[in-house]
Amino acid sequence: TPAQVGASSKTSGPITGDGTTKIFTLAHALGQDVLVQVYDSTTFQTVFPDVVRTSGILVTVTFAVAPITTQNYRIVVIG
Repeated sequence: TPAQVGASSKTSGPITGDGTTKIFTLAHALGQDVLVQVYDSTTFQTVFPDVVRTSGILVTVTFAVAPITTQNYRIVVIG
């Protein structure tokens, strides 16, 4: 029999580049067992920064190179 999956919740927020900042944090209330995805807000392509589930209420996303001022991403946290 298939495993039962409980209801999930979602939190999302923007990441706006400034050419300097590489680390972005999103607050949520979903616990530490969450899925995190970051995508380009223009092309909708998934990007792969480093993601750390900092705590049960925070996710930290770190880019290798700071996003430029015209670059916008969206971070989605599902738990």
